Amino acid sequence: QSSVIWLNKAIQDVAEILKINDIEALKVEVAAFVRNYPDVRKEHISAILDIKGKISKGARRCIFKQMDDICPNDNHGNKLFQGIKVSKWRRRKNDCCLLCCRV
Repeated sequence: QSSVIWLNKAIQDVAEILKINDIEALKVEVAAFVRNYPDVRKEHISAILDIKGKISKGARRCIFKQMDDICPNDNHGNKLFQGIKVSKWRRRKNDCCLLCCRV
């Protein structure tokens, strides 16, 4: 049961990133996410930002720079992302954000 609760928390954390519109608040939330899930990589955050939508290249660079500056205090944190591979895809004009359908 504890793993289900932990996974639920991870989903809530991703949802929080998706609903934030202010870039400074987004940077704070991503920093907290990286600290909570030390195995997350830039590819994972980039995929989350792709789902979120319109994030400028400059804002992405700031977020990724901040990720580089964060040194998790312990490597024994939650390991959710280590086995998740991120595929490269290009969002097309009429694709929905999750690529589950095409209009």
